[in-house]
Amino acid sequence: MPSRNVKTNIKNPKRVQEQRQKIVKAAIRIVIEKGFHETSVREIGQAAGLTQGTLYNYIRSKGDILYLVCDEVITAYLGAVAKGVASAPEGVSRTEAAVRALIEEMYQQQDLILLIYRESHRLDRRALKAILSRMEESFAVLEGLLTDAAKETPLAVKNMRVAVNILSYVPTLVVMRRWDLERHVPHRAVVDDLVAFMLRGFGFEGAGTLKAVRKARNGRAAPKA
Repeated sequence: MPSRNVKTNIKNPKRVQEQRQKIVKAAIRIVIEKGFHETSVREIGQAAGLTQGTLYNYIRSKGDILYLVCDEVITAYLGAVAKGVASAPEGVSRTEAAVRALIEEMYQQQDLILLIYRESHRLDRRALKAILSRMEESFAVLEGLLTDAAKETPLAVKNMRVAVNILSYVPTLVVMRRWDLERHVPHRAVVDDLVAFMLRGFGFEGAGTLKAVRKARNGRAAPKA
């Protein structure tokens, strides 16, 4: 698996993790406002409460900071998948829970998702390979979800790789189209409609999950069959 080791002079791993979290949070605030190119390492250090000399004990370059930011987003994404998987026992219901968790995570991480789409092209080749490798981790989890669900209800999308990319990408609609959705559609309606749309697309509408989605949307119990 490709990796990108961010070198440090500090021997205490816990200390490194804590300080890098400060650096990442500071970088996110500034880069979202100014853009990565216009943001200096000095500004990030000041926002993190670190001198420039201290900052370089934890990273070696501005590119290291961008990599750590992207890695932070991927970690949050994988966490959302795991949360969705853990919230339902098996089959289609687990896939539904994962889809809902992914969409909610996109709402929580909107600025970070936009940052990655806007700035990830600035990653060096090794860092980009490492980030793409982590995305492959999420693809493997999503494929497992769909494979599990397909045992209960046949998957309508014939190519599994296409299905996995749909499951991974469609939730980003809440970010990429937020300029319109935030003005016209309530948060809960967006989530419920996207969940229903994806479940139908995967061919899971006959598994009873869409009734639950409609119940959540309408605030009343779905009629019994």
